Amino acid sequence: MSGTQQLRWSHTNHNSEKRAAAWSTTLQRLGDPAEWNWATVTSASGRLNRAIRRMTVTKIGSHPVLPNAARFIDHNGLRYEYGTGIHATPAAGMRRP
Repeated sequence: MSGTQQLRWSHTNHNSEKRAAAWSTTLQRLGDPAEWNWATVTSASGRLNRAIRRMTVTKIGSHPVLPNAARFIDHNGLRYEYGTGIHATPAAGMRRP
């Protein structure tokens, strides 16, 4: 998030067939999950996550950091990991490096 001195974590994943079925009445535009090719959904999700890992230039904890995010972190002096992302200032109780 530019201008707020923080970069929030994001992730990729996909629903299970059971969860998609539970949401199907809410998200009717996606069709009936029973008709989806779940092997293809799982395969595409895995390919996306592997592609992201290949592009990773560094990690913060277990979180992979992509090139543009790394530049944003460096340019804005972000360095404190807590809560939902990485921030310019430490959380209460954290020490500055």
